[in-house]
Amino acid sequence: MIRITEKKDFWAVLLLCAAVYGVYCNSISNVFVFDDKHMILLNNYIKKFSNIPLFFKGEITTHPIEKGMYRPVLMISFVFNYLLAGLKPYGYHLFNILIHFLNTFFLYLLLKLLFKDGSWLVRLGLSLIFAVHPINTEAVTYISSRSTILCSFFMISGVYAYTRWLISRKKYLYPLSVLLYILALLTKEIGLIFPVLLFLCEYLIFSEERDKLKKTVFYLWPFFAIALCYLFVIKTVIGSLWGLMSTVKVSLPPRSFLSNILTQSGVSFLYIYLFVFPFQLCIDRQFPVFKDFSSLPGVLCFAGVVGLIIAAFFLRKRFKIISFSILWFFACLIPQFYARLNLVAAEHHPYLAFFGIYFLLAWFLTRVPIPKKILAYVFIFIFALFSMLTIIRNYEWRSEYTLWKAQLRINPDSAIAQGSIAVDLLSRGFVAEGMEYLRKSLSPKASAPTRVISTFNLAYYSALLGEPQKGIDILVKNREFLIKTHPFGYFKNLGIVLNIAGKKEEAKKAWEQALMINKNDADIKMFLGWWYIEQKSDFKSAEAYFRESLKINPDYAFAFIGLATVKEKEGKYPEAVTYYKRAISLFPENPDPYYQVGVIYAKHILSSEAEWYFKKTIELKPDFAPAYYNLCIFYLSLEQPDYKRAQENFNKAKELGYKVDSQIEEILRKNVNN
Repeated sequence: MIRITEKKDFWAVLLLCAAVYGVYCNSISNVFVFDDKHMILLNNYIKKFSNIPLFFKGEITTHPIEKGMYRPVLMISFVFNYLLAGLKPYGYHLFNILIHFLNTFFLYLLLKLLFKDGSWLVRLGLSLIFAVHPINTEAVTYISSRSTILCSFFMISGVYAYTRWLISRKKYLYPLSVLLYILALLTKEIGLIFPVLLFLCEYLIFSEERDKLKKTVFYLWPFFAIALCYLFVIKTVIGSLWGLMSTVKVSLPPRSFLSNILTQSGVSFLYIYLFVFPFQLCIDRQFPVFKDFSSLPGVLCFAGVVGLIIAAFFLRKRFKIISFSILWFFACLIPQFYARLNLVAAEHHPYLAFFGIYFLLAWFLTRVPIPKKILAYVFIFIFALFSMLTIIRNYEWRSEYTLWKAQLRINPDSAIAQGSIAVDLLSRGFVAEGMEYLRKSLSPKASAPTRVISTFNLAYYSALLGEPQKGIDILVKNREFLIKTHPFGYFKNLGIVLNIAGKKEEAKKAWEQALMINKNDADIKMFLGWWYIEQKSDFKSAEAYFRESLKINPDYAFAFIGLATVKEKEGKYPEAVTYYKRAISLFPENPDPYYQVGVIYAKHILSSEAEWYFKKTIELKPDFAPAYYNLCIFYLSLEQPDYKRAQENFNKAKELGYKVDSQIEEILRKNVNN
């Protein structure tokens, strides 16, 4: 299918590969952020190959969210990522970078196909700009945006296969384009526009006969038939077609269809602006919502879109590439007009639409007599500038804190950013600043999902910081709103806060109510396991809950710690060590399992490895007094006691406030100076 017929094409492949990797290699070490957490990090469906059939039934994530997406191929890609590299982000980033490179290469091939006599410099230069354009960072660096670039890959390769079939009539290319269309549909809903793109290619570019409309329809009817079948599947599995023909209870859409059409008309021009001036990029872009025809900006933007489409229609004979480019751009944005998303504008949405702008630029550059040397310098300047901006933007994506800090520089009122930064600050001990950000994120202007999460966090951290009753009051005060929007989250968080407050029985009841809503939550099972250990010393029930938790999430470190604790209580020390070590492998930053293994080795298995585990505990938590004290005991218990090191660790434990044994202190006093 792919035709690399000239030496220059091989150079193009190498340059495009180097460009893509060069600007995105600094994103490989970035962590999971934002939706990556529930789509990948906490999504237990991707952790078992046997769960793949669930994706074809409409399941996306174990996180309890309302069904509305059908993306089995996307989720299968995450399964393979997990099987290859677990929850190490680098594998997911490398996959995204590879897909972006392939899309860049297909842009190069399409430019070659559309402009047979065009300049190699033009198609290479434009492809290089696409490769490094900062507007693409959200689509490539943000792992959850894989849905966009992977679906775009299937569509753009499918368009190329179909157009090659039109030219060569090689039989395998037509069914290949059909297969790629099906894969696109199973990756993201925007795949529905694929037949429209094929129609534009054939009717405007690759068919010259008088009866071309009739022939075009004949060739394309299977694609439209597949689209109808897909819509039937969506209606059957999801229960509605993106809010239409609903047979299940769905949340109220954020906007009416009229409002969405007017708003997305304006957003379309925003994307063009960002293509030309890709500065101040952000994940939570604030864009005004145009409610109805009384909004003049919305009417003007809508008129602008309609005007451009009409102009493209009239230009289709004299300037077919201009017509094709304009219609391609707006065709790729059609899904944003009918899908009323909470996020009005997102920088990954126009990823495929921008191909239309590159086609238009190629047409312009092939007709304007610009000296090659000057054109090369222009390409080099834009390439260097955009590369620098993309590398900087990737750096902003490296963690939750840097991402949302960058967001606040552009939009200081972003409630999502305020809430995310609050959690980061609180987790690092910046209590006053973190709580202030958390309160700001509860602004009435914030979306309902953001207010829900911030309310849960405010209640949790209030309890954690010594005000459990305040945490309970926050949840009870907002009970109606929280149960309406997130009933499972309400009972789960209520149980956590009640547990912190010491109201153990009430906490258990709240968690059991949560389980009635979602029986497949690993957290609740783990909480109940610890409840049976602490309240009933019922190790059999505790073990059962921990094992159920691990059945749901096989990577749950805290459930392994619970299981290890059960085995330790039962005197099964080798098994306890095995489970503690499994917890360490999953969460190596947690000092607790290191300490517990050290204690078991020192007291029960009598292993010299205890020393390493105590030292590792201290490395991770320098103020952990029990580790110092037990290390002191370890040195005293050696065949030839090391009194000096025992004294050092004894003094440190005592300095940290640990209640030391007076007999140990006396032993040290007698032997240290001898």
